[in-house]
Amino acid sequence: MHWLVSQSLFLARIRAITTDGSDDDVNSFSTCGYSPIAVFVTLLAGLLLVIIIIGMGLRRYDGTMPMVSTNSLAISAACHVLQEDQDGGYLLPVQWGVLSMTGGVGKCAFTTAAVNTVKLPENGPDRVYE
Repeated sequence: MHWLVSQSLFLARIRAITTDGSDDDVNSFSTCGYSPIAVFVTLLAGLLLVIIIIGMGLRRYDGTMPMVSTNSLAISAACHVLQEDQDGGYLLPVQWGVLSMTGGVGKCAFTTAAVNTVKLPENGPDRVYE
């Protein structure tokens, strides 16, 4: 966007030369120049950017991953890398969900595990996830 604006408006120095080839300081001047095509493209790009941002903001959240807001424990649990994902896990596609249930408590995290081993969390009073 910055580059488009810089192509739209620019400083121009007009240097006048007399008939004998010397500089004519009286008729030389500096001004602000502009390119109508670049101004149009800049406005179009800005409008497109605003439309995309509004469109992304209007999308409905699907709810597959719970919003944890500022809950540090939930953020920490979701962000800790599992042992099996530490070696080369960053090269593989990831998914989020319940990985295991131990004693009625499920472990939710991002993982590279197979699709059939990761389940979506379920709502309910007897469901506890870390």
